[in-house]
Amino acid sequence: MKITEMFSPDLGKPSHDNQFIQPNHLHQDLLSQIESLIIQTENLSPNYNSLPETISSDLRQTLTHLTQLLPFPNSLKLHIWKLAYRLWNACIDISNAVSILPSSSCSSSSSVVQNHAKLRHIAADMLSLAGEATGVPSPAVKSASFYLKTGLIWHDLRKFDLASRTAWELSDRNLAITLLTRAKTLLFGSPDHYKQLANQYLIFGKSVLSRNNDTDNSLKEALKLMSEALDLGEKGSSAARTREQIMELNELRSKSLRFISAVHLQKGEYESVIKCVKVLREGNDEDHHASLPVLAMKAWLGLGRYGEAEKELRDMVVNKGIPESVWVSAVEAYFEAAGNAGAETVKGVFLGLLGRCQVSARAAFRVANRVLGCGGEGSRVRTKVVADLVSDERVVALFASEATAKERAAMHAVLWNCASEHFRSKDYETSAVMFEKSLLYISHDIENRILRAKGFRVLCLCYLGLSELDRAQEYINEAEKLEPNIACAFLKFKIYLQNNDHNGAINQVQAMKTCYDFTPDFLSLSAHEAVACHALPCCCFLSIQSPELLHLGKPHANSRSCSATNIDHDPHSKPWKREFLRLLSGFYGLVDCQEEENSIVVCKSLILSVSAMVASENQKKTALTDSEVKQAVELLDRAGKILTSISAGNKLGGDEITTVEPDLYFMHTFNAYDIHGRLDNCGPQQQLHFGPRSNPEVATFALNECLSALLSSPSPDYPDVALIVRRLIALASIHKGDSDDNAVHNLYKQAHGIMVGLKDGEYPAEEGKWLAMTAWNRAAVPVRLGQVDAAQKWMDAGLELARKVSGMETYRACMEDFAIAFNKKFQLHNNC
Repeated sequence: MKITEMFSPDLGKPSHDNQFIQPNHLHQDLLSQIESLIIQTENLSPNYNSLPETISSDLRQTLTHLTQLLPFPNSLKLHIWKLAYRLWNACIDISNAVSILPSSSCSSSSSVVQNHAKLRHIAADMLSLAGEATGVPSPAVKSASFYLKTGLIWHDLRKFDLASRTAWELSDRNLAITLLTRAKTLLFGSPDHYKQLANQYLIFGKSVLSRNNDTDNSLKEALKLMSEALDLGEKGSSAARTREQIMELNELRSKSLRFISAVHLQKGEYESVIKCVKVLREGNDEDHHASLPVLAMKAWLGLGRYGEAEKELRDMVVNKGIPESVWVSAVEAYFEAAGNAGAETVKGVFLGLLGRCQVSARAAFRVANRVLGCGGEGSRVRTKVVADLVSDERVVALFASEATAKERAAMHAVLWNCASEHFRSKDYETSAVMFEKSLLYISHDIENRILRAKGFRVLCLCYLGLSELDRAQEYINEAEKLEPNIACAFLKFKIYLQNNDHNGAINQVQAMKTCYDFTPDFLSLSAHEAVACHALPCCCFLSIQSPELLHLGKPHANSRSCSATNIDHDPHSKPWKREFLRLLSGFYGLVDCQEEENSIVVCKSLILSVSAMVASENQKKTALTDSEVKQAVELLDRAGKILTSISAGNKLGGDEITTVEPDLYFMHTFNAYDIHGRLDNCGPQQQLHFGPRSNPEVATFALNECLSALLSSPSPDYPDVALIVRRLIALASIHKGDSDDNAVHNLYKQAHGIMVGLKDGEYPAEEGKWLAMTAWNRAAVPVRLGQVDAAQKWMDAGLELARKVSGMETYRACMEDFAIAFNKKFQLHNNC
């Protein structure tokens, strides 16, 4: 019974979702040839004496050509399925006719049956080639059915190798190997049989490898099949008689050995790979297949012998039979294994290949991208190699056509990203080189004008970092020709600053304000650049641009305040920096002082301005002029009013003064005392002792300075020393009290240190008694509260001072008795 040609009721008519797509010219020609051969078979089937073998061979050849045009559209798949069923139905007619042939025609019917089996096999292969098609139910089952029936026919004909192939295609691996083993017993010394069977083993081995399953069992299975093919090839070569047969079997043997090498490579058996390659190269035929240097190179790399691997890689340059994809893959594998040390070798090999054969832009990109990698150690060496590679005229020429626009953009992106990475790490030299190379991969057209301008601007930044100002000027001029904007104007301003061309910088600021994309932020940025470059005239000019700067508001004012403070505190500051603080005070005076935070900023600026004037005076060793002193008085008066208003506001609110740092009060009082002391009017000096509010920091500082001065003299005046010590203790007790008990205790210790080594009566006795008694009395509260450590500390201080003062023997005895009793009491309490 024939198998129906129609697979489903809807198959004969085109569906809405799958319209028949007209095949291209090649498809039409091949399908027309196949259909013509099937028609011949159909015409022969009803009445024939023999089936021509040419039909099956022609069908097989045409089908092989069609295989190279994969993949197929659905309409073409359906057409192939129809043709396969027509051929299968014709084979059924042939089979039925053979079954009724008389016995006298046995010899002729044998050849007919074999050709009939070949046609069935072709029909099965056509279904396998077409694969799944929309509208064909259960395509895999139908294809397997064809193979099963074909395999049974081959088995009946004792063609076990062909039966094995159908079993293999049915995924019955064990049956396939069994049939091949059975076929080995029927070789009878025929070279053609050895060749066919070896080819079948090789086909099965390649099939195992093509499954991309690198498990040990799969590799062992593939190796076993390849070894069988090699053994059969060698036996066939020994049995061959003609030169043509020997050459074919030797080629089959070499092919098997190359695949065995590939399997060993996948298994990591590198020594075996080298042995196989050596056998192939040293054989009688001296195999020079393109895969051998690749296999050998990867094996040497696996063994860690980079010298031999490099030799194999360089030998590839002279082998014109190696496809581009193969040597590019080999270059990548070599560099991955050799690392940075292999960068120069990769460059040499690539340039050698470039001069030998046609290299694509994609290959050049792959090599450059691979060598650059992802940064890390040795990135500078790799970058230098790639820079030399991509700047070669032959490489640049590969990317010149419109067809390589995609590859050109990719190469530019890779080089740009590499340059950016070095720029971020402040390696401006390498960054500049790579940015320059990236410009080679930008087309000189209007569409890429902005991209080229961007490249020129970033090159200007690189050479600014390298202080090569002439080169920076060249690049920014080129960028401005392509895209004049605020970025170009600002970079020009930076160049003027670094060249110390202050007039040019000021003119450039005016030019910046005329740019279409100008924003006031660039004035602020320019001011910071001017400060960093020590350009005082530019700072002055930018400071008077208040209409443009004032709208920036509080953040800008705070930023300037921080800059001024940092400059003033710099021990290596130059006079111009201190002068700049005077300019800043004028700038801050323009800021709205209604907010308390802004008021503090203005106050700090004014006080720092006076500090800068005094510091500049000390540095230059020249006294301030009368006008400068008057100016300082005015600044301090303004600062004093702000401090008073802030203090009054806080007192009315009932809060503590926390918005103004104590150092600011100290600096104001200290500077005011110094500046007012230079005036003829001494009245305000007495007021300055009090200041706008109590200032213990100033008093403490002044007393400590006096004490240091007295003690450093050859013959200190100890009555004055004792008076200052008493004042310091009083200040610390009043303004620090319990919050800093250690500070007061340190003053008593300091007094004891002063008394050590003095003669009796040299330190005033009354002051000594006062120190001893007040120190002892300070232990009273801790004793009552049971604070043993604090009480012990103060009692010890009082006893130590009492031992240094004459006339306190009775007091000292009472103190010692009390201290002993106190210690016993609390020691007993602790034991209980």
